[in-house]
Amino acid sequence: MRNWAGKLLAVAQRDASVLLITTVATALVRLASSVVLTRLLAPDVFGIVGIITTIIMFLTLMTDFGFQPFVVRHHRGDDPNFLNVIWTIHAARGVVLAAIAGGSAGAVAWILDKPALQLPLMAASMTLLVNGLASMSLIALIRAGRVSAISFFDLGMVVLQTIMAIILAAMLHSVWAIIAAMILQSIVRALLSYILFGRSIRKPSWDWSIWDEFRPFSWIIMKSSALFLLVTQLDKVALARLLSLHDFGLYTVAASLSTVPGLFAYAYGSRILYPRYSRALREDAAVAPEAYYADRRLISRLYSFATGALVTSAPALVSLLYDPRYAEAARYLSILAVSGMLLLSNIAASEYLTASGRVVSGLRANQLRVAWICSAGAAGYFLIGTLGVVLAIGFMEVVPLIYFWLVLRRQGVLNWSQEALQLGLSLLGLAAGSAASIGYFAATTLLLQR
Repeated sequence: MRNWAGKLLAVAQRDASVLLITTVATALVRLASSVVLTRLLAPDVFGIVGIITTIIMFLTLMTDFGFQPFVVRHHRGDDPNFLNVIWTIHAARGVVLAAIAGGSAGAVAWILDKPALQLPLMAASMTLLVNGLASMSLIALIRAGRVSAISFFDLGMVVLQTIMAIILAAMLHSVWAIIAAMILQSIVRALLSYILFGRSIRKPSWDWSIWDEFRPFSWIIMKSSALFLLVTQLDKVALARLLSLHDFGLYTVAASLSTVPGLFAYAYGSRILYPRYSRALREDAAVAPEAYYADRRLISRLYSFATGALVTSAPALVSLLYDPRYAEAARYLSILAVSGMLLLSNIAASEYLTASGRVVSGLRANQLRVAWICSAGAAGYFLIGTLGVVLAIGFMEVVPLIYFWLVLRRQGVLNWSQEALQLGLSLLGLAAGSAASIGYFAATTLLLQR
């Protein structure tokens, strides 16, 4: 048993290293893109793109059938006929979503009182159609544990979109640069999903037995994702109406920076932890609780410290990266980054419980998030205005963390010392980030005086 656990830990650490490297590289590329594009484009452009991203996210999550977890955990996940049926559902969903996004563009622009939004949204809806037609090979890579392949593939797509966006922004100086880059990237991604990976060609097919099995699973996932959508996008929907395009652009820039830890946390959870937990539970459920912390011990500690530092170093970071037009984004970033400190723990708990068959736990956690954001967000807005909504978003992971602690404790999985250590490292990160920010501004002041 110890030998088996040791091998599992070694593989998990290797995959985690690859994922960490590619996630850091992705974050650096996106950061470079943000720095360059904010010098080529006005804040209004990022306001429009932020709204479009929210709408696409809204449609995607409202119809999240759980394709990836269903295929990864299913015993027929390698069967061509099974994959054909799932691909057929996936493609049909993409066609419907593209039609909805494009057809409602005018109404959305009118409701939000943002006329400049209509045409870009109509064009961006094509990404939903193209993504729906992509191969199942990317999910198959996750099932097979080929974390390196999917991680480097995703990194390549980010680099490609960044290069296209910068080139087009230098030529067009308008929102169309980013929209065109989004469309081109989705086309290239879909094509490469067939070209680069073997046995990836799919054809329309149907099997009622697969659908009957997929439907109840997808219904639970869809409800959970719909609630997750409200949690992550409700603030943007509200603020898109309340703020000007300029101010919403600042919020979008801050939100983009604050999601960097989430890029790693969600990828780490779905691509490494979920497959590992699923395999551990299938092969020897008795040792699975040991894998809950063992598979992520070092990563969790580094993550906790780094995310804590991001909260308090936000003013220095924004000052260093952006011109004075974007200075107000620092306030938003400091608040939004708080939720990132707790995110990895919550994702790990959700993935473990889902792998063990307790899919409803993710739904319950999202219900708590929605209840928090609606109550705390409304109270915050009543007391201090739009900043109150942002504060509610920043602290939304506290309630689900407590919920997951209770559930894991009942399952005999929770280790209080491990949880306390992670929180302690977050506090240490807060102190380190604060010291770094103070040092940065002190050094800047001295240089200006000279």
